[in-house]
Amino acid sequence: MNQQHTGSRRFGHRRLTSILIAAIAVAATVGVAYAAIPDANGVIRACYSRSGGALRVSDNGTCKSTEISLTWNNVGPAGLTWRGEWASGSSYSARDAVAYQGSSYIAIFANQGSTPPNSNWMLLAAKGDKGDTGATGATGATGPTGPQGPAGPTGPQGPAGPTGPQGPTGAAGSSARIQFEDFHAFAGTTYEYITGMSLPEGTYAITSRAELKGHCTSSAGNCNDTLYVGCYLRDASNGASLGGSEQRANVEGLDNQFLSVTIPSLVVAPAGGKTVELWCFNDGSASGTLGSHGADILAIKVGGTF
Repeated sequence: MNQQHTGSRRFGHRRLTSILIAAIAVAATVGVAYAAIPDANGVIRACYSRSGGALRVSDNGTCKSTEISLTWNNVGPAGLTWRGEWASGSSYSARDAVAYQGSSYIAIFANQGSTPPNSNWMLLAAKGDKGDTGATGATGATGPTGPQGPAGPTGPQGPAGPTGPQGPTGAAGSSARIQFEDFHAFAGTTYEYITGMSLPEGTYAITSRAELKGHCTSSAGNCNDTLYVGCYLRDASNGASLGGSEQRANVEGLDNQFLSVTIPSLVVAPAGGKTVELWCFNDGSASGTLGSHGADILAIKVGGTF
């Protein structure tokens, strides 16, 4: 009885030992296979049964004659490298991607200064069309009033405006009048002094008038002869003309003829005042005479008294 028990125990130990050795061998085999799947390049190998369709993974890709060898790669293709906006001075390698004028491109070949699109670049995404105009947003609240800016430069002078309505008549200024009447014979081109008026400081409107009468006789000349006659107002201090009037007429036509000289505005300086004189002449082109003429000077002072 003891011998049987002892033999049974030895048999049990040998069987357990065999099982452990087999398990270790299997474990070692599995460990090697797991370490080699996938390989260093990411390739996975397998065998596919021609009958039944069973698939098993192989560490070295060796399959039976009844199997078909299969491989696949769990590493995807190399991706692109985004380089941002294209720049003419940058160097680009294959698979570099850039943005240019709203579109994106990937480099097919290495290049520098090659503006896409061309044979060095492939289009990734084209620039989209302009979208529809969006709805107008609500008006925002009015902000506070900013500080007043500096005054701008003076603009160019505008064109003259239309003439305004005539203003009311001003108060009458004081006036002075000198009248003269005498007989003169005009027989040459020399001016003759007729009369004069002294004016103190102020601004004046002056009207002077000379009456010229023509006389002709059979012994004195032809009444149809023409004369060139005129009258002038002068500054007595220097003889400068202040204005005048001239005309041409026949001798007889000058009977009761008036020549008027008007100065709308004459400013007299305060130092010593000014003397205004009336002078008349004829050009002596006829043998008739001019005589018995009267004259006057009317000066109206603007806004004051003499």
